[in-house]
Amino acid sequence: MLPGPANEPPRWYTTPEQVAGWRVVDSGDDGFVLSGGSPPVTCRLNETALLIWQLVDGERTLDEIAELVADVYDGSKAAIVDDVRAVVDRLRALGIVDFEQRDAPAAGAAQGLREQEMSSLAMARAFPDLRGQHEDSMRQCQAVMIRMLKCFDAICTALGIEYFIMDGTLLGALRHRGFIPFDGDIDVGMIREDYRRFADEGARHLPADMFLQNRDTDPAYPSDHIVKIRDRYSCYVAYAATYPQQAWHHGLQLDIAVHEARGGWLVPIEAPAARQPVRDVYPVSRLCFEDFFPMSPRYPESVISRAYPDFKQLPPPASRFPHEGRASATTPCNHPRSLDWKNRECHRTDR
Repeated sequence: MLPGPANEPPRWYTTPEQVAGWRVVDSGDDGFVLSGGSPPVTCRLNETALLIWQLVDGERTLDEIAELVADVYDGSKAAIVDDVRAVVDRLRALGIVDFEQRDAPAAGAAQGLREQEMSSLAMARAFPDLRGQHEDSMRQCQAVMIRMLKCFDAICTALGIEYFIMDGTLLGALRHRGFIPFDGDIDVGMIREDYRRFADEGARHLPADMFLQNRDTDPAYPSDHIVKIRDRYSCYVAYAATYPQQAWHHGLQLDIAVHEARGGWLVPIEAPAARQPVRDVYPVSRLCFEDFFPMSPRYPESVISRAYPDFKQLPPPASRFPHEGRASATTPCNHPRSLDWKNRECHRTDR
């Protein structure tokens, strides 16, 4: 995990700038109005909002703007930060300010792999399995899952396919710059067309000890809209024991939530209530997670705060456990596609 304050966000989505073509008009006793846009619209500003607008210069972060506002007005720092974010978010929604992503990394874990160079063998060599280097069982599992995310990212990057981290993975990136310490899976989303392309063109490049799990590859699996990349050596052992009737593969997972774009909203097909504005997700950016930068929603804080308004706060100790239950990185599940970690040398294709 990279060093640095857990709550320090990257600058590329916290540094707002004024959109060209807007000007402030003094409307007399009624205060000030921002005028501009096409078609022309107006936005009335109170004194505080006017000051915030004047401080938006493409160089100051939201927190730096809040510090300057706090020098003028009395109030708690937390309340002023919230006010600044609310004003900037409203101006962004109206197209009056935006965030340039100029400092965002241009690539993730692809490590120079081109489409014509990709294969299961090349992926296994580029991203070696490091689960055996950890003593702690949770870190063993997370080593498996970060490898899965890196492989997935490398394939998507090489093929020009977009995805975005979401849910617990996005929350972990923002709060911990990596895994939530007790998180037991990886969560990503992508639109249906991109998923179909990954399934048709990308999945065959996964290392031999992973597979894309959907109804075609694992007939017992019940969903076409939350699909998974599974690790073949491992198992969510508590879950598999609790639900023995669920005959599909239960290896450590990268969840892919398939979305549709509907009228300006990005809607997860199996959880429509969790929709997000398309403009908050696309064009995707990249966000630090462990030791690389996977694809992220364009405005990750806006996205995560809809589901977790208090996302910067850790849950109470009693809730700090993986919702999937105990998992093992070296215990295979009872499924034909499983591999035995003890016999892994027999399965290696990267020699």
